[in-house]
Amino acid sequence: MDIHLLKEILQKILDLLAHAVFPAAVFAISANINLREFADEFRKPALFIKAFIVASIVVPLITAGIVKLFNVPLLIAGIVLIAASAPGDSFVILEAKAKKGNIRLAAATMTLLCLTMPFMVPFWMGLFSRWFPLHLAVTPAGLFAAIAPITILPIAAGIILRSFMPAVTSVLQKIAQIIFKVAIVTVGFFALIIGFEGLRHFTLLAIAAILIVVSLALGFGYYAGGGERKDRISLALTASMGNFAVIILIAHLSYPGAHVLAVAMAFVILRGLIIISWYLLMRFRLRKLGIAFP
Repeated sequence: MDIHLLKEILQKILDLLAHAVFPAAVFAISANINLREFADEFRKPALFIKAFIVASIVVPLITAGIVKLFNVPLLIAGIVLIAASAPGDSFVILEAKAKKGNIRLAAATMTLLCLTMPFMVPFWMGLFSRWFPLHLAVTPAGLFAAIAPITILPIAAGIILRSFMPAVTSVLQKIAQIIFKVAIVTVGFFALIIGFEGLRHFTLLAIAAILIVVSLALGFGYYAGGGERKDRISLALTASMGNFAVIILIAHLSYPGAHVLAVAMAFVILRGLIIISWYLLMRFRLRKLGIAFP
């Protein structure tokens, strides 16, 4: 079989499975929250304002400066810039749970950022296309159509069903968890194959730029989270994890002839390794200081 045909088949399988993984994961975790608990998070307006400023304004500006300074190759630069302008990945909720963050805050913040994304992302794409020799473009309607099915809808479904039909929700939650576990193993396998192939496009300067961008995004998000460590962890993850579906959508629309999935997956792998490294460092420092961490 032709290697290019095999890559295209792998990419299509990965795309289909990813559209099952994201909503299943978001629903399974959001179904632990009822409407009252979700609404309680909106009683922290200052926290949401800080989260929006950091994730939707500060991080894109910092990313643009670092990408320019390090002269990152254009394809990688485009992916990194799109990720910076589209905070609120579906996996933020999953990561918040795994890293002992505030799941309710992660869900509420991601919902708000997804609602503002159709306005903020086109703005940044237009600005970045002026600052860099890129042609990034997306319509608000196209953007919302891409993110709503895998973010807003499963969050809303999980919370509403938990509030009014808890018994049914528990059954659906178990089904979603099974779908997620099966799909994530398959997605992870294909993602590693495609992602490591995409790493050959990355220069050492590009990797250094991504390390700095993700680290600064984590830092700004963490300290925007106020005094509660769980809130800090959730906002750090929100600020540092750009929406993968948006990255692929804009990259394909802007450069339909380019094979962007391998490079995008390589970026996601690098980003994940950086986030895990900082998380482990935080846990080590807290234990060394004798501070309890769940």
